[in-house]
Amino acid sequence: MSAAGTDPALKSARLRKFLTAVVDGKRAIKNAADAKLFLEAICDQEDRSSCVEKLVAAPQGLQALKMSLRSDVSSAFINESSASFLRYIADDSVRQLCSGQLLQDILVMVAEPPTFWNALEKCYDERTLSPSAIHAFACLVFELLSSMPASVQLNVFDTAEKALGAAGGLLDSSDADTRSVAYKIQDAVRSRASVGKVLGTIKPGGRHDNDFEDFRQIAIFPTKDELMAKDQPFYLQADAVLETEPENRIAVHLDNQFRLLREDMLGELRNDLQIARGSKQGKRASLRLKSLVFDGVHCGTEQRRKPASIALRCYQGLPKHPAMTKDGRKKYYADNKTFLKHQSFGCLLCSNEIVAFATVDRNEDLLAEDPPIILLQIFGDLAVIKTLISLKTAHQQQLEFVLVDTPFFAYEPVLKCLQENASLPLSNELLGLVETGQVAKSPITPEHVVAKVKRHERCNLRDVLKLPKDVTLDHSQTESLVAGLSQTVSLIQGPPGENLGFRPRHFNH
Repeated sequence: MSAAGTDPALKSARLRKFLTAVVDGKRAIKNAADAKLFLEAICDQEDRSSCVEKLVAAPQGLQALKMSLRSDVSSAFINESSASFLRYIADDSVRQLCSGQLLQDILVMVAEPPTFWNALEKCYDERTLSPSAIHAFACLVFELLSSMPASVQLNVFDTAEKALGAAGGLLDSSDADTRSVAYKIQDAVRSRASVGKVLGTIKPGGRHDNDFEDFRQIAIFPTKDELMAKDQPFYLQADAVLETEPENRIAVHLDNQFRLLREDMLGELRNDLQIARGSKQGKRASLRLKSLVFDGVHCGTEQRRKPASIALRCYQGLPKHPAMTKDGRKKYYADNKTFLKHQSFGCLLCSNEIVAFATVDRNEDLLAEDPPIILLQIFGDLAVIKTLISLKTAHQQQLEFVLVDTPFFAYEPVLKCLQENASLPLSNELLGLVETGQVAKSPITPEHVVAKVKRHERCNLRDVLKLPKDVTLDHSQTESLVAGLSQTVSLIQGPPGENLGFRPRHFNH
């Protein structure tokens, strides 16, 4: 039977009929052609969860799958048919079925006996897998690390370590989706090595190359893979932070505040990048410096050394002023310091794909050259390597630097402070570390002022407190003011306006 040479609707109908006949036991997998058709029929089903349910529940479904994967273990068959099936089951809708039990049943059929697994691993080691098959191999490794039952005797852990550590391995793949899976594998390996169990719950780490369990290891400036990652970032709701053990609560709170603030920054960056790359309308067009050519590395002068910057000659995007002398061009940039400002943030692109993020090191002498030279400080050692490779291999028309409006100068110092802090002022009150019915008294309470306010309840405080206007507080307002003056922490709630009864809401835990 062949499903080729037909229109898509008729082909799908024939594949569905063949699939039903096989899983119901009315048709057997007799050769590689049948196996290829069976795997194609599975991958043709749009509803993956329903297809997997049918495959596991049917009398001959899993047995037919077992035979199909082992009927031909050549690299050609694996690249064309087996890899498509592995990518098909690597889907959230499949993982969620029966709390992952159906996926486990399929993984057992894939892994035991290890004939297919050994052949797939050999093809990967011999580099005979296509890019899509490498992605499928990575998906299978991750699923086995995450969901493989303990009864399966398969040393996936060593295979994963080898695939991650080898030169040109999964982490070095040119395919972004493969690298995304590789980061998850890396995190699963680390978790298993440290705590002796595979990845099972949502936690930080493993989503991309800048996602770590320890938030102090996270680079403040993002990476290309981080911006391309599709997984939801990790952060907690406030009640989850307050439910952690008191001895861990400060660390969890600092971690969560860092991740939340940084995600706000990345949200702005993603929006600004869409505008800069022309995929979204913005209020104003971004400055694009095009046709860039590598001109060396600049470290300042002998008298004043600076962090290394990559120097690029810019043939498009900057005013050239050919009629001006070099001194005239230098004066122009000196008089227009808002144009290409110092430490402006931007993105280096190659064929409109992100290479690295950088800031401008403004040097008016170099900008006055003909053609002008810009200095870029690249963030991250790996990003510098990728930038140099792109500058070496890409055509100059493909390279450009685009400025974005994300205010990193506002985010960076706060994020750095959160990473550097190990303690939190007023943590007892703000995070409820100490179970008490009262809020601690402030050590800097102005006792004489508090006493005056208490004595003059419902009286004009203008002369008492030397105020510029008449102020009279009722009982609840007096309590609120006294609490604010005498407690370490107070929260006064109420609508704006005068002579309203506000009551302090204390942080009692």
